[in-house]
Amino acid sequence: MHDATLPNGLRLLVEPSHASRVVAVQIWVRVGSADEGPDEAGLAHLHEHMLFKGTASRGVGELASEIEAAGGEINAWTSFDQTVYHVTIASRELDVALDVLADAVRHSTFDPQELEREIEVVIEELHRGRDQPARVAGEMLFSGLYRRHPYGRPVIGTLDSVRSMTRDKVLRFYDRWYRPGNMTVVVAGDVEPARVEARIRELFDGDSAPVARPARPVEPPLDEVRVAVQRKDIQETHLFVGWSAVPLADPRTPYVDLLSVILGAGESSRLYRRVKRELERVNDCYALSHTPNDPGLFAVGAQVHGDGVLDALESLLETSLAVRDGVTDDELEKARTIILSEQVYLRETVDGMARRLGYFASTVGDVGFEDAYYRAIREATVTDVAEVARQLLKPDALVITALLPSESAPDCTESAIRERLERVCGPAPTPSVTPGEPELVETVLSNGAKVVIREDRTVPRVAIRAAAIGGLLAERRQTSGVGHLTSQLLVRGTRRRSAEELVELCDAMAAGLGGISGRSSLGLSGDFLQAHWDRGFDLFMDCLLEPTFPEAELERERRTALEDVAARKDSPTTMVFDRLAEAIHADHPYSLPVLGHADSLAALTRDEIERAWRTQLAPSRTVVAVVGAVDPRQTLRRLEATLGAAPPG
Repeated sequence: MHDATLPNGLRLLVEPSHASRVVAVQIWVRVGSADEGPDEAGLAHLHEHMLFKGTASRGVGELASEIEAAGGEINAWTSFDQTVYHVTIASRELDVALDVLADAVRHSTFDPQELEREIEVVIEELHRGRDQPARVAGEMLFSGLYRRHPYGRPVIGTLDSVRSMTRDKVLRFYDRWYRPGNMTVVVAGDVEPARVEARIRELFDGDSAPVARPARPVEPPLDEVRVAVQRKDIQETHLFVGWSAVPLADPRTPYVDLLSVILGAGESSRLYRRVKRELERVNDCYALSHTPNDPGLFAVGAQVHGDGVLDALESLLETSLAVRDGVTDDELEKARTIILSEQVYLRETVDGMARRLGYFASTVGDVGFEDAYYRAIREATVTDVAEVARQLLKPDALVITALLPSESAPDCTESAIRERLERVCGPAPTPSVTPGEPELVETVLSNGAKVVIREDRTVPRVAIRAAAIGGLLAERRQTSGVGHLTSQLLVRGTRRRSAEELVELCDAMAAGLGGISGRSSLGLSGDFLQAHWDRGFDLFMDCLLEPTFPEAELERERRTALEDVAARKDSPTTMVFDRLAEAIHADHPYSLPVLGHADSLAALTRDEIERAWRTQLAPSRTVVAVVGAVDPRQTLRRLEATLGAAPPG
């Protein structure tokens, strides 16, 4: 294997193999989604799309067509840590592959129109991803484990972040990361290393500026049990149990991989044999070991059909945790054989050879790591595997996620999952929070309500908001103003309190309590002094979950709204704004005024008000945020006991 580093920092790896007249060329750029800034989510992946969309010397489509005309294949992928561009082609066309890939990574022009098109392509990819249960379940697992580290974000980005992409932002990212010193070129196949190096030196001449690589946020050690439950219109449950694991460079990585194979690779693995074949509790089950640049993830997972999700979870946990007591020699030998055979299979193709070299070089910087890794696999003992299982598979420091069908397994709630975990592992210790240290809690309640809680003791007060997509966005011309009226009536009477009692209680606590209605949302807002937070929480939940919309209060609020609508005619600026909204938005709800029209307000009934509340503020659609001088864990328990106990819809 030929290993050379150019003066500008670019690394070249060439592995000749003359078994067939084929060559694989790969350019590994050491930037992935984990290197993106807070406002750059998805940029690395967008570059993967854009680098084949034209350069200074090749127009849109010419890069791919030139490779395909030479009988080759061109593609790319993006991960947390790398972006990789690759071509497989007949070795006689090596120069074409090198020239095209070098042109793409060094001279892309990022045509504005093509950028707009590719942004739409990525947005469609995001939408499709929402329809892929396995992908959604995987994102739940990663976001549950990584709260600070960017591994918790989807590689592809989010709808908001992708829509915010601009050509200037793309160019800044490209100029910063796409430098020779941040690349590794890997060539494997029917080639002569000296000839390859000479051509690479021509194509990548100059540009020796180093890449400034900021430190990534460090994920604190996982010291608690985290549970997330979501429901979706799907056919079977996707279940995961995950633990913090090691980075690739950790000397324990070979033992972690052996553990993964013993637990969940193949029909003779522990999970498959016990949970699927003997107990028949899952459709499929498996284990995975993810060892990237930074500390990774170890997980076991299953697909479950029907209502036996909690039983399946119990079996997954029991079988996985039992491996801490040891593995057999036969299990170890089988796992060793499987992993060593993968090394052989990778060497069967030039693509596999190139990918192996590029991965080790870009992740740990040392292609010799591969030899050390496989040597450790060959020399591993049952003691090594059992010890790493005891270190990683902690019953009191794990993440459990469940993506369930909307109508299936109604008993599978967060509290039920925690009870089942306690049955298997015993009571978990109460997690501690360092006094004075702000803590952020993000989770999903058992009925789908999303919760964000941030402890902030700067001042002795607490703010709470509950909101869902709706408001004006959910209205038609006939129901114009229903969102505004609904928001006002949320605090005008509940099953336990009249409007007058609510007002008196708020005044006595110097609290603020009111509805939220805007162009895109409907919700409830509360602000309380820390001393009154307990009473304020009860008051807030009463208004959110049990409003009664009394007829007398409806008529009172209707009169006020009609007066406000009439008063708008006294403001030329307001009138012009209303006309502008009608002209721009046409038949879209944004053409309507938030307050409503006089005729629609006059016709609205109590049933329509209640329907707006029930449909828009259903717990499964609602996000609750609490910020202030609170105990996040205690607040989360109260939310689960109140909001979480409500039906999802």
